[in-house]
Amino acid sequence: MATDRVKRLREKYFDSIPQITSERLVLATEAYKQFAGDAIPIFRAKVVKYIMEHMTTLIMDDELIVGTETNKYRGANLHPEFQSSSWYISDIDEFSTRSKDPYYISPEDKEIILETLKYWDGKAMEDLAKTALPAKIRELEADDIITVGLENGVSGETTCDHEKILTVGIRGYMDECQRNIDNMIPQTMEEQAQVDFWKACIIQCEGLIIYAHRMAEEAERQAAECTDERRKQ
Repeated sequence: MATDRVKRLREKYFDSIPQITSERLVLATEAYKQFAGDAIPIFRAKVVKYIMEHMTTLIMDDELIVGTETNKYRGANLHPEFQSSSWYISDIDEFSTRSKDPYYISPEDKEIILETLKYWDGKAMEDLAKTALPAKIRELEADDIITVGLENGVSGETTCDHEKILTVGIRGYMDECQRNIDNMIPQTMEEQAQVDFWKACIIQCEGLIIYAHRMAEEAERQAAECTDERRKQ
C-alpha cells in the first residue's frame, strides 16, 4: 500500500510536463572553453566535474533520495557535444507544441539556449561525423539503420555496478584507480591511454563527492527553515 508521500510523488510526476533547461548547456560550454587541450578522457572528466561543482542543488518536497541531472523537476538536458546544434535550433519552437512527447521551454531558457548554441556550430560529434565517417556508414544513417548523435533516440543503456559502489564507495573506486596508476609506468600510447582513463575516473569521482557535499549543505539549509519536525529530520 503506497503511503501518502509516495502518492503525492506519483501524482506530481504524471501531472508535470517535462521541460528542457539551459543550465547544463551553459556549464558544459564554459567547461569546454576552459579545459580544452587536456587528454580527451581527462578533459571530459573535468567537464563533468565542473558541472557538478556549479549545477543547482535541487531537493524537492517529499523526496528522501535526492540528486537530479537538471535544475528543474522532470528537466531535460541538452548535450551539444554529441548532438548537432542545427536541429536543436530548427526544432526548438516545436518541442513545446508537438502532440507527441512535448517538452516545455521557458522564454528565458530558449534565449540562453539559442545564444549558447552559437559556440557549438559545427563542433558536435553529429556534425563531424558527416565527413569523418566512411560513405557506407553515412548510407546506413540515411536509411535509419544506425543513428549518430541522439536525434532519433536517447542514451540510457549504461548500468553501474551498484553492489560494488555500495561496498567500496566512491573513495574505494578512487583508491583502485590510483593503485592502477602507481603500478603503471606507461611505455606505449595504449598504456598512457589507460593512465589517462584512470585519472579521469578519479576526477569524476571527485566531482560526485563535491556534488554530494553540496546537496548535504542544501539539505541542512532547508532543514533549518523547515517547520515540519518529521520532514526536518
